[in-house]
Amino acid sequence: MASSTLLRMVPCNGVVSANRTSNSHNPWVGSRIRFTTTRKWVAAGGSSIRAGSSTCGNAVSDKSRTSPWLMLPPSFEETTAGENMKYNFYTLAEDKLISVDKAPPPPSEEEEEEGAESPDDDAVIVGSSHGWLVMYNHWSTAAMFLSNPLTRRHIKLPIAAPHLCRLSFPDLYVTSLLVSKVVISSSPDADDDGCRAMMTYTPEKRLAFCCPGRRRGGETEYSWTPIGEAFHTFDTLRYARQYEDVVYSARHKLFFCATTYGDFESWDLSDPESPAMTPVILSPDPDNYPWSDRAWETIQALGKMCSSHKFLVVDEKTGQLYHVRRFVKDRVYSNKLLLHYDSDVEYDGTDPYMTVGFDVHRIDVEKGELVYMDGSLGGLAIFVGLNHSFALCAGEFPGVKPDSIYFTDVFSPPYWDGGAYGGHDVGIYNYVDGTISPCYYPVDVESIQRIVPSPMWFTPNYQH
Repeated sequence: MASSTLLRMVPCNGVVSANRTSNSHNPWVGSRIRFTTTRKWVAAGGSSIRAGSSTCGNAVSDKSRTSPWLMLPPSFEETTAGENMKYNFYTLAEDKLISVDKAPPPPSEEEEEEGAESPDDDAVIVGSSHGWLVMYNHWSTAAMFLSNPLTRRHIKLPIAAPHLCRLSFPDLYVTSLLVSKVVISSSPDADDDGCRAMMTYTPEKRLAFCCPGRRRGGETEYSWTPIGEAFHTFDTLRYARQYEDVVYSARHKLFFCATTYGDFESWDLSDPESPAMTPVILSPDPDNYPWSDRAWETIQALGKMCSSHKFLVVDEKTGQLYHVRRFVKDRVYSNKLLLHYDSDVEYDGTDPYMTVGFDVHRIDVEKGELVYMDGSLGGLAIFVGLNHSFALCAGEFPGVKPDSIYFTDVFSPPYWDGGAYGGHDVGIYNYVDGTISPCYYPVDVESIQRIVPSPMWFTPNYQH
């Protein structure tokens, strides 16, 4: 770890907010929430993985491994040099808060000559991947950066230019691009020349990529390259394609993408001059896709008012891919911590949304199959949110629970300034028994508060 990095560990006994005034409440208020469903067991020959099957083998906890951190809103303190911003993280392994000074190290002579720019204090974080945050000066210059909060190194990405929107909508006038998510193929420390960044952006969640830290060919400008089709065509009607999630598989050396309409694609960006897309044709288990009986029963019990969101997840150790569907109740209110839906209750915009369940399928790219994970993740822990979605063998990482999905809020865009709630949908879903337990923040409806910016998962990387 760089000697200039300042870490401060304190007991986990309060909530950190981006406000400059303290916001204290007990993060462990609330109990587990259970959604009662009937388990469906598939015959031995069915296209599913039965509960009890092991994906991790005989995993042994290794205290030298760094378990994921939950990035919390920053805090600010007054110093003799002015206001100092700190990044705050909650560590799963130690149940501690870690604070890291944002202040960058002194610039090099080369950086001083170039007039190096850095992320603003109010920069929007639009990704967390391989130990790097993706920072976007949305409110000022539209500059984007890969930023390692531990080494405090920044790598400038191309500006998120508004013209990318006009490629699909020529008459649309926008002053800034709304970036949904950015993932990278690897840490640029490990593979500067081979690192690729892929971005989804609005309107309509299109795709673009760049090569962090270098210009392609003879380019005079460092820019994002738009890729992918913008629309689906059904009969004579066109619908926005909408890429819901993107992940990179080092095993396949490909980016994989999922769209709203159930399409899967792989992208080979090894030659940035010739990006190549291959459709991924997957045959799902018809009894458990697009959702399982278990998920459907949960949705029915909660009044059917649910949205869903797809994630593509990669096992960091084996490269195995997974398709994760998250079910979010659009509107909940509390009655002794039980979730209810009542169409006669007037909606005033203050009832929050809440995650109620997940379905997971293993993706067999070679066979073209989606195999349902029935009641077990084989010892894996899955982390989804604004981060690149990944899975770990829980037994190898201290403080990580097996057969669990650690989730953060993705339904509260960072560009929303107001609202009674948002950023709050954080927790741990037990894939075996369908319960949700808190992860730093409470999960019961009565304790929900707006969290700005939304928490996200971070995987520490101390390399320069």
